[in-house]
Amino acid sequence: MVIFKLPFRHLFISFLLGLAQTIAFGTSLYLLTVLGAYISRDLALPLSLVAFGMTFGILCGALIYPHVGRFINHGKGRQVLVFSALSFALGLIIIANSHSVAIYIIGWGFMGCAMASGLYDAVFSQLGLVFGKDARPMISLIALCGGFASTIFWIISGHFVHSIGWREACLIYAALHIFINLPIYLFVLPIGKANAIHGKTSANFIIDDDIKQKLMIITSLFMCETLVAAIIGVHIVNMLSGQGIGVNIAVAMAAIIGPSQVVGRFIELSLGHKIRPITTVSVALFLIIIGLLLIGINPPNALWYLMIYGAGIGVLSIARGTLPLETFDAKIYPLLMGKMARPIAITQALAPTIGALLVARFDLMSMLLILCFIVALSLAASLYLRYNGAESEAKETI
Repeated sequence: MVIFKLPFRHLFISFLLGLAQTIAFGTSLYLLTVLGAYISRDLALPLSLVAFGMTFGILCGALIYPHVGRFINHGKGRQVLVFSALSFALGLIIIANSHSVAIYIIGWGFMGCAMASGLYDAVFSQLGLVFGKDARPMISLIALCGGFASTIFWIISGHFVHSIGWREACLIYAALHIFINLPIYLFVLPIGKANAIHGKTSANFIIDDDIKQKLMIITSLFMCETLVAAIIGVHIVNMLSGQGIGVNIAVAMAAIIGPSQVVGRFIELSLGHKIRPITTVSVALFLIIIGLLLIGINPPNALWYLMIYGAGIGVLSIARGTLPLETFDAKIYPLLMGKMARPIAITQALAPTIGALLVARFDLMSMLLILCFIVALSLAASLYLRYNGAESEAKETI
């Protein structure tokens, strides 16, 4: 397995950054899965308004994504990740002490900026800048560790809300960012300026039309995938329960998506060094289409098909970092990752509302066919890149 071929330093860095990502995801995107209902009850707010806090945060993060990429490209990756740890802690502290909707939403504003500067995109960009294409196995290992975030933090949050309360849980999560993530970013995160590692800074390169076209295609690919993944993530329980499946059974079925993502990432980590990222993307998108179609055909056995779907989603979370790293020059990789992330984040923020409209209008099979069509657009884009695009190289200016 490729993991055993990594130098010890790379393994050490990857595992600790994987721990940091597990904490970051578990205390942000997965925060409201368990705590949301308790926050709603305590603040006397509709659950939809509680969930809007996260939407607002994601949109705030979308505003700064290009700046995050630019800072990392200029050798300031450590400062960016330190900022994320502090912003996570501040946002969680504000949420924990909120007694009005305004303060609660402000807390999520800080959380959104933290997510933009402290989740996969930022970490992968920094590793790509420092290690170039050799960062691929490290990216896969970090994503593998991060795949446990939902399972771990759903359990922890479930324990906390019954033992100490959601406010105290948020304060403990803030402490995790200060006492675990912050030291990792300060003392473990590899640093290095682009001109010291790759020869020249991004200022000496221009983004030509070929790079812009490939960036647009890759961005559109992951926007479509993100739209589908976010809709399924939010609405799958309602979709299944509408087919006569009990809510508890539907929840148990949906819970298999997380472990299936980990399995998919483990397979990618084991075999990824033998396969180009664009190939893994195409295979993963095909698995998603198959999984969704089978769910529509036979909802009572959706558990097995959600495993197929989850494996595909898990691989794509790695490919979001490795595909641009393969396609573009490492010198401008963080810059392009920042440009990619903004429209993807906006898509993620709007997806739950779009999904709600689809659930209200269409039956299960029709809705899943629509989602399969959207994924098929991503698959077509991946096949185009595979057969029509060689690696893009930035052109030096005179």
